[in-house]
Amino acid sequence: MHLASGMALGYDGLFVVQPPYLLFYPDKNHDDVPDGDPEVLLKGFGMEDAHAFANSLCWGPDGWLYGAQGSTVTANIRSIEFQQGVWRYHPITKAFELFAEGGGNTWGIDFDRHGRLFAGGNTTEPLCHHVQGAYYVKGFGKHGPLQNPYTFGYFNPVRHQGFLGSALTGGFVIEQGGLFPERFENAVIYPNLRANAMRVSRLEPQGSTFTTRFQEDFLTSTDRWFRPVKSLTGPDGALYVADWYDYNISHSDPKDRSKW
Repeated sequence: MHLASGMALGYDGLFVVQPPYLLFYPDKNHDDVPDGDPEVLLKGFGMEDAHAFANSLCWGPDGWLYGAQGSTVTANIRSIEFQQGVWRYHPITKAFELFAEGGGNTWGIDFDRHGRLFAGGNTTEPLCHHVQGAYYVKGFGKHGPLQNPYTFGYFNPVRHQGFLGSALTGGFVIEQGGLFPERFENAVIYPNLRANAMRVSRLEPQGSTFTTRFQEDFLTSTDRWFRPVKSLTGPDGALYVADWYDYNISHSDPKDRSKW
């Protein structure tokens, strides 16, 4: 496997997104050894730029398998073409849908307790509140028009108030595990890999969407190799964080080695 960028367990096997494919590895006896070659469920995710691969597989509360795609690749799946956004796949009906388009260089998806979908990434704001069928801002000159030619507007990401720092928030989690003090409940805990840190913001309703407000640092490190890239709440309620642990973020550009 090369540059596999998301996985999810379910249906006696493992779903893996490895552009250009969404794959399924069967494992009926649950011994963590594939029963055979993977089945290709979808084909056509963009491969022009590994920074923006399809990523972050997770199960939605509706039973669909959700994933994201970043900004600088173009997918064409079953004649649905798009550059960035959130997509979903139904494991029983085999249906594929573009859930919402745009939103920036998206990485990371989470749902709140009401089933509302949020995505992180590398944008000017820390989160995007994705509503099914909606269109969100993107760099149209660089990344092309919206997939629907009859769309005459778009929504912006969630507005942020207070300190943010670098807006690399992919791999965030909405804290709903119940183990942390009350001030963390329903807060957004998000990595900031350029700053070697994780931060906390409040998620506050505003009209039909939300704002985020900086609350505090959650975790900071003087180790320049510390690169938190993925968070999730485990079945025990604890917060689990994947540390990529690399001096370079991904570019060879020295800017990635600076302290933001």
